[in-house]
Amino acid sequence: MIRNRAAAAEANSPEYLGWRSALLAEAAFARLPSLDVHPVQHDDYDFIVATKKGFCFFVVVRAFSSFRTRWRVDAAEWKWTIDADLVRRAGQSPTPYILFVFDADTDHGRFARLDLLSEPSAGARSITIALPASQTIDKDTLCHLIAELESTALAPRSA
Repeated sequence: MIRNRAAAAEANSPEYLGWRSALLAEAAFARLPSLDVHPVQHDDYDFIVATKKGFCFFVVVRAFSSFRTRWRVDAAEWKWTIDADLVRRAGQSPTPYILFVFDADTDHGRFARLDLLSEPSAGARSITIALPASQTIDKDTLCHLIAELESTALAPRSA
């Protein structure tokens, strides 16, 4: 199981994680030419993506270095720590938030829907989420995710 150490990782992370993760996200989107992808400079997300049907969602991109951490990218589940306030804002947003996490050394990535996570407790500063192997970023899983997002776009969100 992969676990990130958010505070320690940021202080000691390789410089290439930021730019490489953005390129990996763009490469993942390129597998689906029907998407309109817009990189943005926003505190909460890195891309706004629109589908052919006009449905939009936000993508948050993060990365780690398996070479540096010795994490096994083929683990059945990764555990990722993320800012609780980001999860709160995602849950309150009418637009879905998708988290992409990449191993910048092997190009392997996984995703999670932040807007569907449970509300973090009032005092929580960060939460740990699971990224199972079934949520590996590839053409098939992205197609399934897009279809799911579009099919539920008009459904009312549960409170």
